[in-house]
Amino acid sequence: MLYNRFMQKDFKKKFTYIYNSFLFLYISLGFYFSTKTGISTDEFIDQYNWKLSFEVINEFLFNRGDSNFDLVNYEWRFHGVGFHYASQVYLYILNLFLNFEPFDEESSKILLNHSFIFLTFFLSGIFAKKIIDLSIKDNFTSQIFIIFYLMYPYLLGHGFYNPKDVPFLFAWLLSTYISLNIFIKILKNQVVLFSSIFLISLSTAFLLSIRISGILIFFQYFITLIITITAGKIPIVKIGKLYSFKIFLFILFTFVLTFLFYPIFWIDPFNILHSINQMREIPYGVCTLTLGNCMDALNLPSSYILIWLFFKLPVLALVGLLLFPFVEKKIFSNPERQVTLGSLILSSIIIVFLLIFFNVNLYDELRHILFLIPLIIIISFSTIYFFSKDTSCVHIKYNNTRS
Repeated sequence: MLYNRFMQKDFKKKFTYIYNSFLFLYISLGFYFSTKTGISTDEFIDQYNWKLSFEVINEFLFNRGDSNFDLVNYEWRFHGVGFHYASQVYLYILNLFLNFEPFDEESSKILLNHSFIFLTFFLSGIFAKKIIDLSIKDNFTSQIFIIFYLMYPYLLGHGFYNPKDVPFLFAWLLSTYISLNIFIKILKNQVVLFSSIFLISLSTAFLLSIRISGILIFFQYFITLIITITAGKIPIVKIGKLYSFKIFLFILFTFVLTFLFYPIFWIDPFNILHSINQMREIPYGVCTLTLGNCMDALNLPSSYILIWLFFKLPVLALVGLLLFPFVEKKIFSNPERQVTLGSLILSSIIIVFLLIFFNVNLYDELRHILFLIPLIIIISFSTIYFFSKDTSCVHIKYNNTRS
């Protein structure tokens, strides 16, 4: 028995070296191959959106530029450009060392930006691992998880070039991780620092600045709050006394930061309301070939999301979902797991339901809800982990009985 434990520890130690080597090789090759990926039409549109927004910034801050009204009348004026605030700094530094001579300046910037998009995808894997660490408390298993996550072809493909959905996915996972840490502190009756409030406000505002549909994460926050109160048996009056001011600060900081990230809101603050309404009804009828039928984005059947989730989720994730009823009691027997996994499960279901109920315009398979896939994989991987623990316990008991 002692020999087996020693061998297990020795194997896990060796695997840590393999894991670290994998991450280093992965990000190195990823940076290289991402710049070799072709340019999509959407990327030129996204770059143009930033150009118009930058003119507004110049006009407001430096009184330069005279074409800011182009943004007001532009069809895609509410497409967020928050990601560009970070990427432009990255591109400036990178341009000092690299240059794609065969391409024009615009194409060169887009190709260089691919490596930054890939970096956000890599970081999304890091934060997905941190989220799963909150529930399973097993570093070896979470290392297996991140390798599986980073090598999942569907996400990896988007991670090489997608300037909208991959940063949005990263920002969602970042916000989820920070919020779960805050709610676990509330559950344990620990102090929630003001720095944590500012960080969750910043990450939430960053999410909204990429795509205004990030407002859906407030449903996730609310669900997590309800589960935290229920799991910790915390009186609502106590929540009001201890955290009302911090909740107020969170709302205030998030609003102010989101406003700053959106130059279109500087022209008219009421554009915030218009942006939410327009993103719900994107005036863009696109056909997505699904099960042999052309499903129009403006008139999707309620089965659209479920069909594509079935075909795009990895088989392991589907297996995990099927095993969930067998380990449900074990998962929810622990208050922390109720907060972490319970909130992810309920919020994923509710978000899908809301998108179906309001008949939200979706196209290109699962592009616009790519952020849901990591949440489902986290839930499935945790389910498989607890199921394997249960079956291993039964196996040990069986062997002990025989001996």
